[in-house]
Amino acid sequence: MNIIQDKIRGCLIGGAVGDALGYPIEFMRGRSIVKQYGEQGITEYELDRKTGKAVISDDTQMTMFTANGLLLADTRAALEGQTAWPPRKEIARAYQDWLVTQELSYEDFERRPKADLRGGSSWLLDVPELFELRAPGNTCLFALRCPQERGRPEGGLYPGAAELQQGLRRRDAGGPDGPERPPAHRSNGL
Repeated sequence: MNIIQDKIRGCLIGGAVGDALGYPIEFMRGRSIVKQYGEQGITEYELDRKTGKAVISDDTQMTMFTANGLLLADTRAALEGQTAWPPRKEIARAYQDWLVTQELSYEDFERRPKADLRGGSSWLLDVPELFELRAPGNTCLFALRCPQERGRPEGGLYPGAAELQQGLRRRDAGGPDGPERPPAHRSNGL
């Protein structure tokens, strides 16, 4: 095994292990953790009653889909004899696949025509356990539901998305309905 691949695999597994241990207390305050788990805090995995497995959060889900997008970009580049960087399109497609796992049950996904899906390129869509809503942030969901290119909504994914986006831009710019404070720092994303 390649040492770099081993390190990458270790990072992914280590992150998932820590995430699964901490997921039950992700939104708890220190006092609540001590009250429920004692002075040592959580020291064992809490297993899902239905599956008997430890539960990961949306952070691990998105890490897996990010890694899948990177692998897809690298594979396509190798097959086509091109550079894979920057892998924006492949990662954006992988995130659209992740969004499907947050919006549909695995059973609904299997029944739906694949042509209706935004992404549809990840083998991770074949893992039923990933089709679980794990408290992703609204900003993340909104950004994926309303992708932008050059500041303009591609539009039409969800009713009212373009209007909501325009309202947020006005607010952040300090427009008629906006605050007088400067907008929060934002990343350009992918």
